[in-house]
Amino acid sequence: MSDKKDLNHNYPSPTEFKYACLEPDSFPKTCPMCNTVYSDEIDFFERTHSLPHVNSDIRPVEDENADPQVYLEIYRNCNCGTTLMELFHCRREQTASENRKRLLFEILLDAMEAIGHKRKDARDILFEFMHLCCPDKHECGNANNTSSDH
Repeated sequence: MSDKKDLNHNYPSPTEFKYACLEPDSFPKTCPMCNTVYSDEIDFFERTHSLPHVNSDIRPVEDENADPQVYLEIYRNCNCGTTLMELFHCRREQTASENRKRLLFEILLDAMEAIGHKRKDARDILFEFMHLCCPDKHECGNANNTSSDH
């Protein structure tokens, strides 16, 4: 499975991460084991790989003492096998309405898992259903930002 496919369906594309790093001096980033240099966010996503055996490379972190209060930890593997982590801004709306949508999505996802669907397959089915019901994401909210995994 290619890295771009991992990002395209459920997550923003690598180009959408441009200028979204939490720390302005995060790039260039160098792997501490093999010294591979990633010049920017796009290079980082294009030349690293998803972590094996995990549902998501993205972990949302809430810290009420930080600014912003919600940010993302992104984990990716260098070609040498070293896991790299970078912090990114969370571009999700944190309104009560959007939080309810994400909670409902998680409830539906858990229910589909309970009846035997793999989590990734259940996510894909729910996203496809959302896009069929509401092809204009601005009318129903951004379907790609509904899951809690990013």
